[in-house]
Amino acid sequence: MSATAVKIKLEDAELRRTLERLPINVNEALRKRVFRKVLKPYVGDLGRKWLMARFRGPSMKHRLAISAATEMTSPRRMRGQAGVIAAQIGVRYGRKAKNSSVAKGRQRVFHLLESGFKHKASGGRVAGRFISYRWALFNVQKIMRELSAEALLEAKKLLSKGGKP
Repeated sequence: MSATAVKIKLEDAELRRTLERLPINVNEALRKRVFRKVLKPYVGDLGRKWLMARFRGPSMKHRLAISAATEMTSPRRMRGQAGVIAAQIGVRYGRKAKNSSVAKGRQRVFHLLESGFKHKASGGRVAGRFISYRWALFNVQKIMRELSAEALLEAKKLLSKGGKP
């Protein structure tokens, strides 16, 4: 995953209190399920942003590759038993991308298009478009609200069943 991936951490007191009432394994499974459910449409949205982006230089095949290689890492626990569940949305480089038959490694220009670069021949700087960065700034609050609301809803459903998945 690239260094420009979107990273989200939920800080909601009501959600934390509700999740603490669930067993640890159920709590973790619920949070991972919610991450996958809520973030899936946003992965497609970011990919479409790159697909529809206008550039003077790079051909359509590079934008198509970036769009195809946009994905979410599987939610995983970080640091110990009470660790944070983390997932990232970003562009996966190389042939390990989920749609590697489409991407074929052509997404390796992503960091140049996103952040810009110094042009060796002219000595000038080519400005980056910061498509992913701007998308993240625009969507991060909405994603956090959706994650929090969905996790709270799912947790309350589980608690009404007695904490059984």
